[in-house]
Amino acid sequence: MNNLNYYNFSLCFFLLKNLTLSEVRIKRTIAEKINDLISMECYKGSRHRTFLPVRGQRTRTNSGTMRFLRSHKERVL
Repeated sequence: MNNLNYYNFSLCFFLLKNLTLSEVRIKRTIAEKINDLISMECYKGSRHRTFLPVRGQRTRTNSGTMRFLRSHKERVL
C-alpha cells in the first residue's frame, strides 16, 4: 500500500467498494430471483409460494423445519 500513488489507491478503493456485494444487496437479489420464479408460474415458484421445500426434500416426514418456517413466514407476511 505504501507504493501506490493516489490514482491507483482510488482505483482499488472504487473496485472494492462497487464490486463487492453487501448483505442487503445479496438478500435483495435472492428475493428478486424468487419473485421472478413465482411470476413465471414455474414449479419452483409454486413451491416457494406455498412455503414448501423446493429442492426435492422429503415432506411426508422430516418437515418440521419447513413447518416452522412456514408458520413464521405467514406471521411476518
